[in-house]
Amino acid sequence: MEPAQALYRMLLAHPLQASGVIVAAAALTMLLLHWLVRELNAGSRNWQRRLRARLGVPPGRAIGELRWMLLVFHLVLWPLVAWAVFHVWGMHETGRSLTHALFSTGVQVGGVHIVPGKLLLGLVYFLVLFTFTRWLKSRIEHDWLPRAGVEASTRESIATLFG
Repeated sequence: MEPAQALYRMLLAHPLQASGVIVAAAALTMLLLHWLVRELNAGSRNWQRRLRARLGVPPGRAIGELRWMLLVFHLVLWPLVAWAVFHVWGMHETGRSLTHALFSTGVQVGGVHIVPGKLLLGLVYFLVLFTFTRWLKSRIEHDWLPRAGVEASTRESIATLFG
């Protein structure tokens, strides 16, 4: 028997402990991500400073996209944790219907139909486009236009057009 199958069978045999392991692993993951975001915003190590410079983030300023990324991780991770806990307790259909309702069907609140999965996808698109625009502006202003011999004021004007 594979080690992964043995672990899976052991977790199913002890649902209370398995639930604790799942929730603890998710909480630990989020704690590590929050720590990483704090460290990246501080920019105290060389690799962090290089990454910040590459993203065009000046020293002492927080990387705004990291807050959005944490929100996306929370919105993805905790429904998956709920699904996994339902699965461990043998409530396969309940977990499936909850996941389907949250990510596909949505819920009706008053006269408004809310589909969290689509909201999450929109948030991910926003994060990706916002980060790409910031990177493109930095590239244009600091790499491409100086090589073309464009004056500083013209560089700033063109870079402003991109974000």
